[in-house]
Amino acid sequence: MRQDELVKAYVVQVRPWRETSLLYKLIARHYGWVSVVHKGARASRRDRPLPTLTPVRVAWSGRGSLPTLRRSEAGGAMAVRGPERQMLALYVNELITYLVPDDRRSDEIYPLYREALRQLGTAEDTEWTLRGIELDLLQLAGHPLPLDHTEEGPVARSRRYRYRPGAGPEELPAGGGEEGVSGATLLALQHREAPPAGQRREARLLMRQVLDYYTAPRVIRSRTIMRMLGPSSASRRARAPTG
Repeated sequence: MRQDELVKAYVVQVRPWRETSLLYKLIARHYGWVSVVHKGARASRRDRPLPTLTPVRVAWSGRGSLPTLRRSEAGGAMAVRGPERQMLALYVNELITYLVPDDRRSDEIYPLYREALRQLGTAEDTEWTLRGIELDLLQLAGHPLPLDHTEEGPVARSRRYRYRPGAGPEELPAGGGEEGVSGATLLALQHREAPPAGQRREARLLMRQVLDYYTAPRVIRSRTIMRMLGPSSASRRARAPTG
């Protein structure tokens, strides 16, 4: 694979490669996922590692599935600032890595990821914004969630439902003892309408259930990190990854 001209990209994952290099997992415009080696990046004082959560422009060359980074430059300012929002962005990085296959070549990945970072960087309601991003990532991965209908008909706000990932909602019998999720919560997710606090909790638990189903057997580690960091006023407003 070779790309001689600089293209817009974001670094989603960085890890050491051999003794002195770094391996970047990139989301590149028009390419989707691209992995490149930044040779000597760990040993050089001049050649700095590429930043995450920040637009960059990159060019690469080389045969096979792991080309070498040839040129790079800054593409703009960091999209997400503040530790709590950055933690949510790293959660999004983890989700997209788990949900979207490495060999996915698509024009859709880059604009969706760029928009997700923009929303996390500017949203007043980061918790509900994250619910929409989770739904968008599932859609991108080929797992759109049916939320407003069952096999029998439309979801009713006043009824309660069992949600089966891969199948959708199933109405619970009245007085059956199973808590489930309210139709109002399902419809709020479907229409991206921020609900009251109780429904937010239901939405958070539902999305956790669905995401765990599609990312298994891998564990979403950023949830654990959020719990270790402890509560703060900002993180309480954006609790979604903590489970």
